[in-house]
Amino acid sequence: MLNFSGGETIKISYVQLPKATYAKFKPQSVRFLDLTDPKVVLATELAKYVTFSQGDIFTFFYSEEEYAVEVTELKPAKACCVADCDLNVEFEAPTDYVEPVKINTEMPKAPELPLAKVILEKQFGHGNRLGGIKKSRERSKSSRKKSFTRNDC
Repeated sequence: MLNFSGGETIKISYVQLPKATYAKFKPQSVRFLDLTDPKVVLATELAKYVTFSQGDIFTFFYSEEEYAVEVTELKPAKACCVADCDLNVEFEAPTDYVEPVKINTEMPKAPELPLAKVILEKQFGHGNRLGGIKKSRERSKSSRKKSFTRNDC
């Protein structure tokens, strides 16, 4: 609605608008998020329009439901031609969108316990040889110096 009363003069001038390269849209209802592919639906509807200005709200019907979308940002100007152009599209959160409450999924940290002192002591024991002969703890000097011959291997 132009808010003019009868008999007033209206001045109209021709302006050539630049082709839009970028547009940001804000759905007016969260129902828009339920669409299978909102970008495809929007592209189909945009083909019906020639120009947009920032702040415009356009409505369309899809699957027997009415949707309203606001144009919140346009580039390279505040008013652009959207016919036959390569348009990069982004969406803002819908007007009635409520951020879901985040549930804390982190595990609480366990309280730190004092570290116990570990005392390493040398433990003595004995071992068994494969042949079943027990080995003494101390080796004699003669066994340390024993030389092997070819036949011993």
